[in-house]
Amino acid sequence: MTERGKAGWAFVLLAIATVAFGGWHYGWLNDDALNYLILADRISLGHLPSLRPSWGDHYWAVFPAGYPTVIAAFSLLTQDAFTASKIANAVLMAGSIALTRYWLKLPLLVVASLFFCLPLLQILSFSWSENAFIFAQMLALCSLGRYLETGTKAWLAPFGLGLLLLLSSRYIGGFALAGYGLALAALWWSQPRKRLVAAAGVIKLAILAFGAYVLFNIQQTGFPTGMGRAPAPESLRVLITHFARELAYSVWMLIPPLALLWLTRATGTRPSWRFCREEKLLFIVGTTYLAILFALRSTSRFEQFSGRLLCPGMILIWLGVLHHCFGVWQESGRHRAAALVLAALFFIGNTALLYRDFFYEPELATTHSAQRGLEKYEEKYGHMPDGTVIISGGYLDPSMSWSFISPIFSDDRIFYVVADNFPLSLEEYRGYISRLRYKGQPVPLYLFDYSEFDTVQSLSKMLEKRRVDPGLAAWIKSHFKPRSFVECRECKMKQKLETKKP
Repeated sequence: MTERGKAGWAFVLLAIATVAFGGWHYGWLNDDALNYLILADRISLGHLPSLRPSWGDHYWAVFPAGYPTVIAAFSLLTQDAFTASKIANAVLMAGSIALTRYWLKLPLLVVASLFFCLPLLQILSFSWSENAFIFAQMLALCSLGRYLETGTKAWLAPFGLGLLLLLSSRYIGGFALAGYGLALAALWWSQPRKRLVAAAGVIKLAILAFGAYVLFNIQQTGFPTGMGRAPAPESLRVLITHFARELAYSVWMLIPPLALLWLTRATGTRPSWRFCREEKLLFIVGTTYLAILFALRSTSRFEQFSGRLLCPGMILIWLGVLHHCFGVWQESGRHRAAALVLAALFFIGNTALLYRDFFYEPELATTHSAQRGLEKYEEKYGHMPDGTVIISGGYLDPSMSWSFISPIFSDDRIFYVVADNFPLSLEEYRGYISRLRYKGQPVPLYLFDYSEFDTVQSLSKMLEKRRVDPGLAAWIKSHFKPRSFVECRECKMKQKLETKKP
């Protein structure tokens, strides 16, 4: 490795370590991330993944087990799922960059600048499954590309491992296997048939593994993914608008690496619209992922389209664009020294956007941390009876990233029900909380959490911002008392009525 190469890798690893350390220090844990940590703890103890075993939950399949298993593996070194998740994220990000650099032969700083875009830095900071999913994509594509190029069957093993991690990290990964099949079909006339058939065999095995996983979920929970999926409440027009907007935003991911590539190479010398094998793999797999994402979201209710959801597809498409430009632009050798400086500036700019709340409220940098989040939880909820249900309209904290926001990370003691998790009606919401049981027994206490709100107007703004159902919002506001917890006696009454029903 040249001195320039060593300097490039030193920058990349230092940048990843910096963001991962920030995630560890400040927490960067939302409800999803906290759930992953609990699942990882259960797996590390040799049990099936579950959130609240003491409540009778012995298998929880709403999130697949791939990413929690990765965290559990790293926790063998740290004895702590939280720290393990941040180390795992750093290793997965570095691995993704290394695999991309090895396979596509793109300049390291160009690859790193794409992976250091704001959405991916946010994913790196949170303990989210997209970290494992993106690494799985790069492992599978790199291994498939190298196998098709060399014919060395040893590449089929990491290809299969990549697909298994892909389908077990997020359920969409099972559907996204179709992208790999379409990519092989597109290469049918340009690649050795025997290699394509062998790769297709690995995909078939992955499909069988996904089918077996879904069947196990059905046997254990009654549902393919652990819960019934409600239909999407938005119209198709609204979904298309949101999707198109996020696609447009993702163009910003491409600008820094494209600028770096242009800086070191001459443009327009060999224009071509023909795509090579690597580019076809990237474009087809990435586009198929996005199409499946839209199809699933248009028929099922989960979070809105965001950079987090689109990144696994867009990063492949933008890598295809960069690889194509790299092939048709001739190397000039110019401004190589300036490339490192520019890459560092891009990273600093995206990191500043990541921590932008500090510019508005500088005290967050010194008053918030993961440790302080745990202390705040104990101060706020530690005295409450086990099994208490907390009813909350949302969070007033300017950024949920700086603290542990949910008592879900609480040794099964408290159940936190946020009104904005899904657009539930008042009847649906109250029916849900009335069916909650603590270790098979009726819940001892229901409390409205108004501890972060000084006025009902501030609560109203939060409920409106979170798009809480108007009837549900009115019910929550009708019990309001500033900076306090208010017992919901009627919840207990409804629970008694529900219990008496045959």
